[in-house]
Amino acid sequence: MPESDEKLAHNIAIKSYDIILIGAGPVGLTMAITLAQNGFKIALVEKAPLSFIEQPQHDGRGYALSYGTIMIFKALGLWHFIENIASPIRSIHVQENKTPCYLNFEADQINAAAAMGFLVESHILRDMLWHGYVEQKDNITLITEAEILDFKQDPHQAIIHLNDQILSAPLLIAADGRHSSFKQRLNIQSKTFPYNHHALVTRFKHEKPHNHRAYEYFYPAGPFAILPLMGNESSLVWCDKPEIVTTLKTLNNDDFAAHIYERFSDLGTISCNADRFSYPLSAILSEKLYQGRVVLLGDAAQAIHPVAGQGLNLGMRGLAELAEHIVNARLHGQDWGDSFVLDAYQKKILSTRRKFFILMHGLVKLYDIDFKPLSMIRNIGLGLVNRLPPLKHAMMREAMGAGSKQPKLMRGETLIAK
Repeated sequence: MPESDEKLAHNIAIKSYDIILIGAGPVGLTMAITLAQNGFKIALVEKAPLSFIEQPQHDGRGYALSYGTIMIFKALGLWHFIENIASPIRSIHVQENKTPCYLNFEADQINAAAAMGFLVESHILRDMLWHGYVEQKDNITLITEAEILDFKQDPHQAIIHLNDQILSAPLLIAADGRHSSFKQRLNIQSKTFPYNHHALVTRFKHEKPHNHRAYEYFYPAGPFAILPLMGNESSLVWCDKPEIVTTLKTLNNDDFAAHIYERFSDLGTISCNADRFSYPLSAILSEKLYQGRVVLLGDAAQAIHPVAGQGLNLGMRGLAELAEHIVNARLHGQDWGDSFVLDAYQKKILSTRRKFFILMHGLVKLYDIDFKPLSMIRNIGLGLVNRLPPLKHAMMREAMGAGSKQPKLMRGETLIAK
């Protein structure tokens, strides 16, 4: 445990915590909750103003929470808050363009849950995590508009100098996004895989009920996904060349609805009144996940293509692994910021990440190629998988994070018996 506050020579108090956590996005907030529930004193440091957390703005993005992520929220006692603001995904239809072969995933085929996942909009999830828990927790100190002026670490602690205070802790967790400034500060190298795609994200209303079915179509220009929201409304992720996305954003609502309907008419008449947002797409993989007493988490560790909605879920899987190693270290009287703790986390996540990246990156690149013979092979493959239940169900369980070898939180278990 850290020692009591000390004084620097220039009379600025060092405020000691068990863990410093950089970044108050969904993964950072959930990690703060997880560690606080297990008795850790947390400094949650965010560069954005307080309004970013208290009143998160709609940014068009949604998260498809997997079964494993849902189990984490259940273990933390948060799921009853989220369940009321999320829409279940009970089936997924996968198809190349409008070719005859397709692949259907149905939640009830594996009896793992009533749904394969739940869709929740980003700003709603962040709002719930803050107001539903973090705001009321005494052992989480939130520091906003924080500019990190200096950083150093020694064999026992990490120290950061902010605008008007200095913080120290045996462990610093950087969950500050795909362009992590803390990762850059540590000179941790990354590999970037650009896709020459932008993603346009928005929501639209439709005439017919979606019956909680998601659709994923693959086009040479990029994936096109429809995800069910509450009522007769769905979320759209349209990946295309940057210039096409720019054009789509400038269309009036009726013309934009017509473009969606041209690609997707299954749900009847479409109307669009929501704001449209766009984001450049790339995969970014950090070559290592820790250095000294600093460990990367969430998109700071890896950011992948949103083709299967696994980005947040991969970050949450990392959260479950890291939290379990940290809590176990403290239970055994060990230093939770020591390299043996962080190395165990790194080995596990790098192995898991490799599988997800190969699948997601390979899928995007495979469908990038507009070549008729290859298209025929892809369609045959989809049809074969659809007719091989054991293989299809194994793919479903892996994507859902429903396997037996998951960390405790992803099995719905608390880290310390109560």
